[in-house]
Amino acid sequence: VVSSFRIIRGSVPVIWTQNDGLAKPVPEVNPYLPSSRIAFAKHVSRVVASYGAVVAVSLVNLTGSERVLAEAFRRHFMIDVPRVAREFQGIPAPRLVDYDFHRECHGGEYDRGLAKLAGFVKNDLVAHRVFVSDPTDPNRAKVMQRGVFRVNCVDCLDRTGVVQSSFARGALNVQLAAVFDKIRDAMGPAALVLTADSEREFKRLWADNADYISKQYSGTG
Repeated sequence: VVSSFRIIRGSVPVIWTQNDGLAKPVPEVNPYLPSSRIAFAKHVSRVVASYGAVVAVSLVNLTGSERVLAEAFRRHFMIDVPRVAREFQGIPAPRLVDYDFHRECHGGEYDRGLAKLAGFVKNDLVAHRVFVSDPTDPNRAKVMQRGVFRVNCVDCLDRTGVVQSSFARGALNVQLAAVFDKIRDAMGPAALVLTADSEREFKRLWADNADYISKQYSGTG
């Protein structure tokens, strides 16, 4: 049996720039709204066409220099998503979850902050489902994933990776229940709890993934 959980990342899909000559460049949004609207609508339309229902989870700061990106993302969602949604009857309209990661997950609030975000998207994870192949024919699907989380921060590295791994850990519980449903029915949910070694392996896999993406993007892990 094969099971998968798709999750995607990509920065705020409006036209914006940063001066890469600065140590901490300030984002600047292109003031010409029509160009951004065209690019944003095309992007969202392609994501919906590819993955179905879309929940965009934006982790940029809602204050300070990143605020312009949060506001631009929210503005485009308000004015352009209704039009995109009309193209896809029967698929829930894309929705945006604004979550200031640095504010919600700072210091000792890290675990509580991630749990709070998980609560915001819990119903979406259930609705999106995961992919599980047919036990009798691996070329056929027993369950199809029908939605996706699109996660972003500014560079789509640290914050994005942390949240994606958190969502993937929640999805893993769904995958285990779907793949080993007979064991769960016979022995109860406790039979599907990961061992400590498995938890460490999951974290190592996502840490390696973060390093590989960072090397691709910035040249360092």
